[in-house]
Amino acid sequence: MTATFAALACAIVVVPLRWPARYSQWPPLWALLFLVASTLGVVQGVLQWPGVLALLLLAGLLYLAARHKRPFTVYHVLAAVLTFALGAHLVPGFHNPILFNAIRITPDAAAYTFYLNFDKAGAGLLLYAFLARRATSRSDLRAVARAVLIATPVVCLVLAVVGTCIGWFRIEPKFPPFTPAWMLGNLLFVAVAEDCFCRAFIQEPLHQSLRGRLQAFWVPTLVAAIFFGAIHFAGGWQYVLLASIGGLANAWSYARSRCVEAGVLVHFLTNSAHFLLFTYPYLQH
Repeated sequence: MTATFAALACAIVVVPLRWPARYSQWPPLWALLFLVASTLGVVQGVLQWPGVLALLLLAGLLYLAARHKRPFTVYHVLAAVLTFALGAHLVPGFHNPILFNAIRITPDAAAYTFYLNFDKAGAGLLLYAFLARRATSRSDLRAVARAVLIATPVVCLVLAVVGTCIGWFRIEPKFPPFTPAWMLGNLLFVAVAEDCFCRAFIQEPLHQSLRGRLQAFWVPTLVAAIFFGAIHFAGGWQYVLLASIGGLANAWSYARSRCVEAGVLVHFLTNSAHFLLFTYPYLQH
């Protein structure tokens, strides 16, 4: 199964690469790697045909949505519903392996389980490739860097204070031996998927609809942050609160840069600070 997820990770990483050329007869490199990952997934039992068909359907819907300049179309709605279902593991045909099973990273931490989710990561890859606004120039990269450098320390400080005050975690610096594997999985299989969904289906369409109005910056940013917090409801009100604060930083960085990579990086760096410096995932009550 390692080969399946290695190919999937490589497919996500190469999405920004402009190879082959735009008008080449060859498919993009990310699509070839995704084909390899999907084939390996079928062979190794991670994927079954209902899952393959769901991902093909999502690719078609996203392709059609990307061809329309209007922010809200039936293709956007259908793609959003299917992407959410894949991210919530409601679509059959996926057997996601467990990377960490009920481990306690520190003695007072709650048990932590981490799955390698092909359904969520595959949907995130397709969103990143087809619909999300990506950094495509040096000026975009500079805008991403500025937004990340401003948002990350601010949100980490706020979350550290709030999380400690509500008893969600406490300061516990650590560097477990599996940290690199966790970081790769969190960046490519969690942050990319969640941020691409919030930007492509919520924040960017609202921004386009409100373009030219005073509300065009803050209304989409706040709505995206609230949505991001709400989808973490299973963790209780404390988790919703902290996720909403983090989601606000992710959304703000996107609004400043208009590149999805900014939100992804703030999301990942915030999660990494939590993992490395505080109780993870939270204190056992």
